[in-house]
Amino acid sequence: MDISNRFTCLEPYLASFEESLSAKNYKPATVENYRYLLRRFGQLLEDEGVAPSGLTTELALELGRRLPTTPKGQIKVPNLARLFVQHLFEIGVATRPRLTAAQAERKELLGELEFYLLRQRGLSPRSVKHVQGFAARFLAHRFGDGMLDIAALSARDVVAFMEHVVVRKTPYRDKTLSSHLRGFFQYLFAQGLTTTNLSLCVPRVHKPWGARLPRYLPPGAEPSVQG
Repeated sequence: MDISNRFTCLEPYLASFEESLSAKNYKPATVENYRYLLRRFGQLLEDEGVAPSGLTTELALELGRRLPTTPKGQIKVPNLARLFVQHLFEIGVATRPRLTAAQAERKELLGELEFYLLRQRGLSPRSVKHVQGFAARFLAHRFGDGMLDIAALSARDVVAFMEHVVVRKTPYRDKTLSSHLRGFFQYLFAQGLTTTNLSLCVPRVHKPWGARLPRYLPPGAEPSVQG
């Protein structure tokens, strides 16, 4: 039987999920591919005895990794599974897990960052999401899953994160990385969360990072302004 036409335990929620995707301007072909994959994912849930109401983000990711990527669209199933679980949270089918103290702290900080960028800086919602995304990645790199200590941030932390993001097998060519990080550090300084404006030590993405980023900053050295 063609799995793409087989209804599973996820069927009652596919229509609303697809409507939410269409509202975000997803292409019809992409939505169709998602439907096919989610029916396969639903079959896996039934095989494992997992009800949609029992899904968590972690469980969805774990199960999603068991399904191969589609040959045509190269859609990463774990990412789709995570997106779908978020929809189940929003429509009240699955229960969003309670945040830890560290998670709640980050959510509050990123929420205040969003308000600042939208209301005081006048950035577009799309740009704000990018700034938040890089801010979240920076915080995870610096503090792991633990509580934040924003006041302890230094220029070395900025350099270490930039090297972490850029120095990889596939060179990072998005020049917005620097501007988005500057937006985050400017916010921290404007709110008095840091005593130093760390946005001034974010290098531009122009040259190979191995030749541009210092491995360390001497004690007492002032970060140079890069525009």
